[in-house]
Amino acid sequence: MRTYRLFTSVALLALSASTAFADCPITQEEIKATLRAFPAAQAAERASRPKEALALYVQAQGPTCDPNPNAVAAARRAAALAPPLAAAAEQKGQWADAFELHEQGGHYAAADRALMQLLRRHADDVRLVGQHYQHFRQRAEGSFAANNRAQLAAAGPYVLDEALKRELEAMPSKGIERAMAKETSSFNELYLAERMRLTQSRPEPGYNAVAAMQSAMEAEQTFRQKWPADLVKQSQEQLQLARQWASLASNDALQRSTDAQTLARAESRAATLTSKYAGAPEFLDAAADYYRSVDHLKTVAPQLAKITAQATTLGDQAQARGKLTLAIAYYEVADADDKADAARAQQRQVAMTQAQPDIDAARKAAEAMAAQFDPATVERMRKEAQAMKAAIEASKKSQPARAQEKSDLERELGIK
Repeated sequence: MRTYRLFTSVALLALSASTAFADCPITQEEIKATLRAFPAAQAAERASRPKEALALYVQAQGPTCDPNPNAVAAARRAAALAPPLAAAAEQKGQWADAFELHEQGGHYAAADRALMQLLRRHADDVRLVGQHYQHFRQRAEGSFAANNRAQLAAAGPYVLDEALKRELEAMPSKGIERAMAKETSSFNELYLAERMRLTQSRPEPGYNAVAAMQSAMEAEQTFRQKWPADLVKQSQEQLQLARQWASLASNDALQRSTDAQTLARAESRAATLTSKYAGAPEFLDAAADYYRSVDHLKTVAPQLAKITAQATTLGDQAQARGKLTLAIAYYEVADADDKADAARAQQRQVAMTQAQPDIDAARKAAEAMAAQFDPATVERMRKEAQAMKAAIEASKKSQPARAQEKSDLERELGIK
């Protein structure tokens, strides 16, 4: 009977262990890696590789389903190693590294301060701020202390800094304010007017327009030196950035307010471009982009249709004036491919017409040369050249004989 009870107890224990392992989400290989990390961290620390040791001590605190035998000791060593490493990173202004090192050591208040230093220096990076936007909310959850019990015991208690929390939560609204202010300064009407005048003054490329084209390129270079950035594009980017900040905040009132601001601003910019600066096709295209950017807020198909009609009309007018390059640009804004192709064909024909006088003159010169040097004339000239060459050769051969005759005569006369 005793043997039977012992067998039953062992079977129940085995079944219990099997069931526990079945419920464990961690694989045996992961558990082994966690357990191996602790002696590896000790070896790295003895070898004076503190940063490597710190990372291994963090790994050594990982879950093992059963209580981790090294978790407490690993947390203590991580807490001791992290501060000097983090301080060195802070002195270099490497705030992302400092944040991570404080975090690895369980010094969460210091990590919070390093994180905010990083975010202040990149206050317009909505992606980076968004990556950490829930940071303090997660710190405030009860599960944070429970999940980091060993780290807090090793590094000391953590108290959330409400001022830092408020600062981070205010970043989206401040980001919206900065984006809208930058948009205001970007939409510069002096820039728009100069760009339009330059576009309107571009000469048509042609056979005899080399000097005019060179002058136009110099004017373009001067403009780009004065205005190195595309200010309309910058304006559009800032409106997009404001909307990104609003979506990050998860604040319905802020979202509605930002949507209203950016919608009004985009419509105002588009109206200005189509009414005052339509002389530059690229500004009509930009106006369409402003409308497209708020398409999720308001149906803009009628406005886009008006821009298409306006671009087509202005393209027709430019073509009638012989401004074919300008016409093609308008037709491209209107997606009027057939009209653009026809204008390009006309442009090629104009270039051929301009070049035709020189082409005709060159052909006549070639014909005159061909007539002057017809095959019979060329053959006669060849024979004359051969005859002259033969005479020269004969003259060279007779020169030694004549020299001998002269020498003989001089002897006979007693001259020599």
